[in-house]
Amino acid sequence: MGNLDEGEEISKIFAVLLYSQGSYTYVDKLSQASSKDLALFYVREALRDYNSLLNSGKIDEDAQYLSNSINFSKAEEEINQLKSKSNTPDLREMVSYISSQALVKAAGLKSRAAYNLGRSVVNWLKSKGKFREDLSALSSEISSNAAEISKDLHVDIKEIETISDNRNLLQYLVKQSKETAGSQGV
Repeated sequence: MGNLDEGEEISKIFAVLLYSQGSYTYVDKLSQASSKDLALFYVREALRDYNSLLNSGKIDEDAQYLSNSINFSKAEEEINQLKSKSNTPDLREMVSYISSQALVKAAGLKSRAAYNLGRSVVNWLKSKGKFREDLSALSSEISSNAAEISKDLHVDIKEIETISDNRNLLQYLVKQSKETAGSQGV
């Protein structure tokens, strides 16, 4: 492959679709494309649905940041690069790269969203005087207040329950809370 970032912009489009729709369909189809015309068809299909998603206004804040970073002139160049692949190994390498990068970017979006929600949950608990530094107590506090947190933050209760079960995230948020309190002299 000539450029290490061949397909970088296309991968962002696929990542936004994966994150926003929760479906691996586009990435799976592209990664399995056995010919150039099929790969181009799947890119066209993804672009059509991406434009539809943009027009719907249903891209959340986390995905919007990645969406805004897409350079469509470069994406067009990448489509031309895909079109110019003259042999199957080069084509496979490019579609594999695009698919892999899309998965990495979508995972990053999901991780960022979980962190942002976790931070909001911690702030909610602090505002109610219910924040606990002990992980088990914090998890229990989130679980027992899940319905109220869900209502106040306008988030599905299942997402709140997922935060209460995510010990690594809770541990990080507690550590961050302690560091913030320490730097403020509290």
